[in-house]
Formats: sequence, C-alpha cells, structure tokens
Amino acid sequence: MDEKKIEELRRVLSAQNELLGCMLEEQAKIHNEVRNRNWADLQKSISDMNAFSDAFVQLDERRVSMVGQERSIYFSPEVQDLFVEVRTKLSKSKIENEALSRYVDATRSFINGVMEECVPRDRNTLYGSNGKIIRPKADSVFLDAVF
Repeated sequence: MDEKKIEELRRVLSAQNELLGCMLEEQAKIHNEVRNRNWADLQKSISDMNAFSDAFVQLDERRVSMVGQERSIYFSPEVQDLFVEVRTKLSKSKIENEALSRYVDATRSFINGVMEECVPRDRNTLYGSNGKIIRPKADSVFLDAVF
C-alpha cells in the first residue's frame, strides 16, 4: 500500500477523532442544558455542535474520496486502531443522541398528558386511516411563571 496515502488517511482519521471527542463533550453539555432548562447555553452548544458536525462531514467526504474502493486500507496495522477508535466514538455519539431524543419525547408526552388533564380539548373525534382515535397533541407550551 502507498505509505503517503496511509499517512494522509491517518491525519484525516486523527482530525475526525479529535472532532468526535469535542462533539461528545458538547453532546453531554446539551443533555445537561436540556435537563436543567438552561436555554441560552443550549443555543450556544447547538451552534457549536453544528460547526463540529460540518467540519466532520467535510473530513468524512475527504476520507471517502481518498479511500475510494480500496477499503482494505482500514485493516492495515497503521490505520486499524485509529479507525476503530473513530467508529467507537461515532457509536457513542449515536447512543447519546438516542438517549436525548427519548428524554425529550418522554417529557413531551408527559406535558401533553398533563395539558390534556388540565385543559381538555373539546373537539370532534378524529379517526386515523386504521380506525383508531387520534388525539391531537400540543406542539409547544409557553409558561410565563415558574412553579
């Protein structure tokens, strides 16, 4: 294999590895900011996360074009450990995203249930295509007081 190509791939994977480390830290911050309702810091963290994500996509496109059809390069001893580390961090990132998504969905469902109990909607009954009753859900709720 071409040593120059392997060295370039190692540089790209190292940069991706560093970015993923930053992204994992930012995801942890986002999760805490959502749980603590720190909306100002959440906006900044989301903006930072978008910047990291854009940089990662550019590096990934470079990596894919560099490797092409020669995927066996990932199994060379010089590249394999770094490639596995990047894939592991990608998996951790995916798990963190799914955990945050579940938390937000559960919270939204809870709020919808509370709102339905407190302020029931007197609307006509809606039925879905399979005959089940569809309950409209609140898209968002704004409160002007902290309880």
